[in-house]
Formats: sequence, structure tokens, C-alpha cells
Amino acid sequence: MHSTKTLFIACVVVAVVAAGIVLIVWKGGGSNDESTPTPTDYVYATYTPAATPQLYTVRLTASGVQPSTTTIRTGDSVEFVNDTGVAFWPASDTYPTNDICPGFDALRSLGQGETYTITFTEARTCPFHNNVDASNASEHGTIIVQ
Repeated sequence: MHSTKTLFIACVVVAVVAAGIVLIVWKGGGSNDESTPTPTDYVYATYTPAATPQLYTVRLTASGVQPSTTTIRTGDSVEFVNDTGVAFWPASDTYPTNDICPGFDALRSLGQGETYTITFTEARTCPFHNNVDASNASEHGTIIVQ
């Protein structure tokens, strides 16, 4: 009778252990299955809005072009303002062809208070001058487009 009781207890223990293993595997707790994603398997993208285009101002003053160097990003615009009574015709170097940055040319001189605005769409360095008085070094500058 002692061996029957021992055999019964052994069967109960084996059944309990087997049921535990089935539950663990069925719920995935002991699974090594790589196909089941975990929260760390997901990639969360963040939204970064594109930079808003900016408008920069370059002025011709009595002391020359201010600022003489302006650094901007592609898509930004520069407004050239004539704050003097001197004619101001902003254009890309090299005088007289204005060809270093094609399209950068006001095509006429600006009177006092007039403006010329250009949007730069390509990363490059654009030196410029006053096409009316290209020999005046104080009326030269540079737009650096990054």
C-alpha cells in the first residue's frame, strides 16, 4: 500500500509540473520565440517640422553694406534695402557678368527706401557687390547659404 501511495503522489506532482509548463508556454512567459514583439522591438518615430524659411535683411547704409556677411539656410530669403540716397544695385559677383550665383541680380538700381528680395535655393557662397559702383569695397558682401 505504501508503494501505491508513493506512485499516486508522484503522478500528482508530474501532473502539476506538466500543467505549469503548459500554462507558461501557452501564455508566452517562457517562450524564446523571437517572432513575438516586445515593446522594445517597436521604433517610435518623432515628428520634426521642417524649418520655417527666414527673411534676412542686408542694408546699404552710409558706411556700406550691413551686415557684410550673412549666413542663411537653403530656402531662406534676403531682402536688400537701400537706406541711402546713393543708387544700390545688389548683384552676384563677378562684375560685370554677375555670374557666380545665377539669378542673384536686382536687374536695376534701387532708390532710397526701395528693396530687392531673393530666395536662395542652393547651398553655396554668394559674394555680391553694388553693380552701380563695383569698385567701392564697402559696398561688397557675402551671403553664405548652408
